[in-house]
Amino acid sequence: MLQSIRHHRDVFAAISEGDGLTASRLARESLYAYYAERVSPADRAVMADLVRECGGTVSD
Repeated sequence: MLQSIRHHRDVFAAISEGDGLTASRLARESLYAYYAERVSPADRAVMADLVRECGGTVSD
């Protein structure tokens, strides 16, 4: 729960600072981390591309 609260705090801080790219990266990385193992390999690849598009990283 604390990890989730910290993540949301960081996303909201980025939004408050007008840093949409960071907010997008944090959100996409979090969604990838949660859903990547729950979707097909093709969907996982699409998700990974979306994470990398905003400068994020994925662990394969």
